[in-house]
Amino acid sequence: MSGAQVTEADWALLRLLQPGPMSVEQLASRLGVTRSAVRSRLGRLEAQGLVQRQVCQSRGPGRPAHQYELSTLGRNALRRVMPELAVALWQELRRSRSAVDQRGLLQRVAQAVAEELAGQVSGSTPQQRLESLARMLQARNIHAQVEPSAGDQLPVLTVHDCPYGALAEQDRSICALERMALAQVVQSPLRLSECRFQGKSYCQFQPGC
Repeated sequence: MSGAQVTEADWALLRLLQPGPMSVEQLASRLGVTRSAVRSRLGRLEAQGLVQRQVCQSRGPGRPAHQYELSTLGRNALRRVMPELAVALWQELRRSRSAVDQRGLLQRVAQAVAEELAGQVSGSTPQQRLESLARMLQARNIHAQVEPSAGDQLPVLTVHDCPYGALAEQDRSICALERMALAQVVQSPLRLSECRFQGKSYCQFQPGC
């Protein structure tokens, strides 16, 4: 499979299928495109062996309902989007440091990530910066949204596509690193209240330590 055959829009669809099977309707809703557009992408990706179709239930005679999921080839292709070198380097750094040093490593890397993202996020208040951050992630084909929170707290940031999925599969401390970086970007404490590695289909960051 040549990477040139897969567009950025295709990668966005493939990332949505990482947690598990989805229907055409679900994918269309998440991607904000028509069902016809999703079917066209799925047909192309299925022909390349990146996704596979399964019957999930019957809608009556002759009308089976289908869901789509990543094939083994598709999962491997997504893992290659995150260079293997980055995974190997991270693992080696973690192995070569004590627990105290590892905490410092996380903080320094989070600071570097935050500084990189901060230049692409605008706003003078935490809420404005949170909304700007969500727009920036969307522009990178990472499905994210800001939802109202209870009371006068900051809204909740929901990220459906983990940008560090391959790395986080190897080391869940990446989740803590991401939380620290995003908190610095929005200039307000955040906590990871829901995580895709806990069986959810998304990661959710809420106000609070």
